[in-house]
Amino acid sequence: MGEALRRLRAIVAAGTAILLLNSCFLPDQYEAEIRFTKLGAYGISYNGVLIQAPFFSELARGNIKDTDPEAAKSIKGYLDQLKRDSSFKEVRSIGRGRFQVRYLREGNFRGEHQMVTFVSRQAPIFRLRTLDRKSTRLNSSHVS
Repeated sequence: MGEALRRLRAIVAAGTAILLLNSCFLPDQYEAEIRFTKLGAYGISYNGVLIQAPFFSELARGNIKDTDPEAAKSIKGYLDQLKRDSSFKEVRSIGRGRFQVRYLREGNFRGEHQMVTFVSRQAPIFRLRTLDRKSTRLNSSHVS
């Protein structure tokens, strides 16, 4: 079992790395766990920082300032976007397009072609989906 677990961790790490380069939100300073069973139960937990990459980039380049009213409006929009998902148990801005979050989601897949996505369907970091009654797949986002 040790070798299989090491392989799974390597696959998840590689998939996450690819995904992180293409997501609107990037994880930073975090602990995350993805659990799933052959009976269809799953659990996802994430405790850490999410960076809204395009916004952070614009701040870093000096194209917008923290003090601009439009920046405050954008931050509120990103907060609202994350808070719409009830699996986010904590969401707060920590400045410069960075958000401290605590996410916890558990459930059961009941059948084929079901999916759960983190952070959101519009800005996924990863997707966990069932293919058939015996297969579950973890996918990361990629460039088309």
